[in-house]
Amino acid sequence: LARDVSKVHTYRVDAFDSGDAGALGCVEEGHLRLFRAWVAPDNDAVPYDAAALLRLRQAGGLPWVELVVSHADADGSVVRALLAHSAAHPENPLRGLVVAGTGNGTLHTALSDALLEAQASGVRVVRASRCAHGRVLANSAALFPDSAGLSPVKARIALMLALMEN
Repeated sequence: LARDVSKVHTYRVDAFDSGDAGALGCVEEGHLRLFRAWVAPDNDAVPYDAAALLRLRQAGGLPWVELVVSHADADGSVVRALLAHSAAHPENPLRGLVVAGTGNGTLHTALSDALLEAQASGVRVVRASRCAHGRVLANSAALFPDSAGLSPVKARIALMLALMEN
């Protein structure tokens, strides 16, 4: 699945990795050896959402979603600057923010406060992790939903597509 694969090196032949999911299989002596089941769609099933694909093709553009990163002195000024720019340009409003937190999606308190302001103004906020492997674990006490195991970059694309449905 695309969810499991990430590019982990800039130019190597083995530049892709599936992290915690592990390898699907390998080629040994010219033969495919599967380590886990290959999930193939039914022959009669459409392997994609045709209506969603049509909406995407007809869209004039994708909703504006930005990536921000939590770090030691993340004071929220980047989020507030994005909100100010969005307010000054209502023809293309900021619709979403994906925040790359440390470890299990932990966020600097000041950044979290700015993200709450964004959320209160109608901007969807999603937490992801800066870590290359592992996922942000769902937590009912979390202020923002997790990325369901997606990297920050993949979570941004997923949020853009989800916002097209609204």
